[in-house]
Amino acid sequence: MNKYFKRFFELILKKNKIKIIGIVFSIILFGCGRYVVNAPEDLSPKPVKKSNPTKTSTEKIKISNSKPHYRFLRIDYTETGIASWYGSKFHGKYSASGEKYNMHELSAAHKYLPIGTLIKVEDLETGKTIKVTVKDRGPYIDGRIVDLSRAAAKKIGYFKRGITKVKLTVLKLPETFPNYFVLQMGLFSNKENAVDLQKKIVKEHFPAFIVKTKNEIFRLVVGPFTSEKKAIEYQERLQNHGFEKGLVKIFTLD
Repeated sequence: MNKYFKRFFELILKKNKIKIIGIVFSIILFGCGRYVVNAPEDLSPKPVKKSNPTKTSTEKIKISNSKPHYRFLRIDYTETGIASWYGSKFHGKYSASGEKYNMHELSAAHKYLPIGTLIKVEDLETGKTIKVTVKDRGPYIDGRIVDLSRAAAKKIGYFKRGITKVKLTVLKLPETFPNYFVLQMGLFSNKENAVDLQKKIVKEHFPAFIVKTKNEIFRLVVGPFTSEKKAIEYQERLQNHGFEKGLVKIFTLD
């Protein structure tokens, strides 16, 4: 009887081999952070060899000498929008800073402010404020501008509410800042179309977000990446998930 059971399981294993390999690959690829790009270099998927990036792709610039398109690199830069928080699901996993996320520490995730930026977050519903350091990337839901750690959300008072409207203010910036590159996935006159594609990309754990330009155009990008080389690597990864590879661009809010 045992040999029949053995043959039965061998057939099942053979039939589902591709699925099992896919599951294992997904665990390896996405298990180290909230989004693929958040993994530190030594834990991220093996890079795909592509054309050589420009010599200045990894150059770090001084905040005081930053180019105009990095208008968020200034003290007192502000944003207003929705804040959320993240907790146990990501506790102990690697963040974009390369550190393991600790939900008991006061920290924040932002889509593009430099890692290490000190910000003040004011809950516009209660007037309470908190100072936190940006250590991760996100959130990637339209309308949300910052994710606080579980501890920070508790301290400022919106933990039970889940989300709240906030004003974010930059208090301190790191001395240097790497050039930012993104993959531009499309330009949309209709925001709903941009949001639909964003949801599909984020569902595959890629960090996609929307920038509204001065001309009322909605630009969907994936990133940011701290080198042109990294952006090029992710073009193929996006294609492997059925998306267009996108255009490599220097990041700008305009």
